[in-house]
Amino acid sequence: MTPLNTRNNCRRRGASLAEGAIVLAAMLVFVFGSLECGLLAARHNALAEAARRTARAASVRGEGAGPAQLGPEMLELTADADHPLAEACRVVLPTMDPAEVHIRIEWPEGNGLDAPVTVSLNSTHTFCAPVLRQLGSVELYGNTSKAISR
Repeated sequence: MTPLNTRNNCRRRGASLAEGAIVLAAMLVFVFGSLECGLLAARHNALAEAARRTARAASVRGEGAGPAQLGPEMLELTADADHPLAEACRVVLPTMDPAEVHIRIEWPEGNGLDAPVTVSLNSTHTFCAPVLRQLGSVELYGNTSKAISR
């Protein structure tokens, strides 16, 4: 009777090992997916905040700002540029490479008082988790508009 019981225990251990491997794989996908979603949300929020800060910095550099004046020509640069508007957004982009964050600033109605300044930031998020790399990448955007105050 003992040899038969031992054989069943070995089979059960093998089945438990296989079931454990399946559950572990599923849990790892869930954990890595959750981490990626958190990083994606943090980067999206950082781009939105960076766009707001850049619009604020651009709104105080209208035609009344003297030599510090910017606009009305469209301005395109990256967050790693040596420019006051790039510096304004670079502070809130800790999880992103500033060279990969593209900034576009427009003054659609000129750069006079109360005219709008529109800021658009975009960056590409590439998935870090090996399981999710097959999904490719996601384009992230941050947009805002603010009236020029001086």
